[in-house]
Amino acid sequence: MSSYTSLPTADTPSPPTHNGPGHSFAPEPKRVDFEASRFPYCVVWTPLPFLTWILPFVGHIGIADSHGVIYDFAGPYTISVDHMSFGKPTRYVPMDPTLVTAVSWDEAVYKGAEVYEGRMEDVTEPCDLLL
Repeated sequence: MSSYTSLPTADTPSPPTHNGPGHSFAPEPKRVDFEASRFPYCVVWTPLPFLTWILPFVGHIGIADSHGVIYDFAGPYTISVDHMSFGKPTRYVPMDPTLVTAVSWDEAVYKGAEVYEGRMEDVTEPCDLLL
């Protein structure tokens, strides 16, 4: 079982963001760990109680950083970190982090969380806009 104790901090050395203009940073591959709820480089999905039972395609989504820590838009001015608002993910889609250019995968996830932490959630701005 993998051990993940903390999120990256300002003191944590960060990898290079890219290899020059037009070249993406190629991170080392990491594995999904269902027991620890770690989904590196993935978009994750969880059902919404009652609503998903009626409309099975409706659910709540989040995005994970390179360590598998999930970020999701949990409500007005709130980003949940490492604890999805509606329970553990039941589906996930691996993304290709090598397609991210100009910044690293983690920088993009953290910046998105920072932007959406300052926003009010309503019907016109659901959780999937964080992605």
